[in-house]
Amino acid sequence: MTRWEKAGIVENRFEADRVKQTLEEAEIPFMIKSFLDTAYDGLFIPQKGWGAVLVPKEYVESAEKLILEVKATFKEEEGDGADERGKDFEVCDSEGGGCGSLLPDGGGPVKSGREEDV
Repeated sequence: MTRWEKAGIVENRFEADRVKQTLEEAEIPFMIKSFLDTAYDGLFIPQKGWGAVLVPKEYVESAEKLILEVKATFKEEEGDGADERGKDFEVCDSEGGGCGSLLPDGGGPVKSGREEDV
């Protein structure tokens, strides 16, 4: 009987998908045991991670290396997205006025259409 051991932890579903694809390409048998529990609405995920990657004992070393590579790539890509989000974006109406405001009139009082507001 094969003994399954933990080769790593994945932090979210997207990371799990990347690890799954990498291990399949390397032809390493695996299971991903999710810690997501609907009864507790993901309460333990910040402490334990999203799930554990289990592989047969003889594949632990190679799986650990692949999982670390995936995590490093995932963090690099996450950092690239953060650079883009850090740029200043402005909200403008179609005529070019009202830039920098989410309100169409540049930030004046919001009218509800009720008589007391008119």
